[in-house]
Parts: sequence; structure tokens; C-alpha cells
Amino acid sequence: MTPDQLLAHCDAGTPWTEPSGLDVAQAYERAAQVRALRIARGEQPRGYKVGFTNRTIWPRYGVYAPVWGTVWNTT
Repeated sequence: MTPDQLLAHCDAGTPWTEPSGLDVAQAYERAAQVRALRIARGEQPRGYKVGFTNRTIWPRYGVYAPVWGTVWNTT
């Protein structure tokens, strides 16, 4: 999915139902591209949401490090 498609998906507020097929590095690169699109249209980053800080649940979800994402003035 392209960054424009991802942003449109976020704007629609629909649940994500398909695996992306991206590894962690690719996902963060795609997130950076979407971030640039959001800033270009005037949105402002306000902070970060950090998830998976509880290491005891990592094996359950196949996650082996904390993950983070931007919190926006519009969300």
C-alpha cells in the first residue's frame, strides 16, 4: 500500500484487517512517509504513543521491542 493509500485509510477510520507484509524497518519507513504527508497538509505532531512496553506479552504477539507512533493534533 502506498503512503497516500495508507493516509486515506487512516482518514476513513476503518479497521486494519490485512497483514501489511512489511518488516519493522519497512513499517517505520512507511510511517515516516505518511508523517510527511500529514505535515504537508497542515497537521501537527503532538507527541508519541509507545506500545508493547510490557515484555511479558511480546511472545504472544510476535513483537520483540516496544513500538511507537505519532499522536497528532487531529487525532
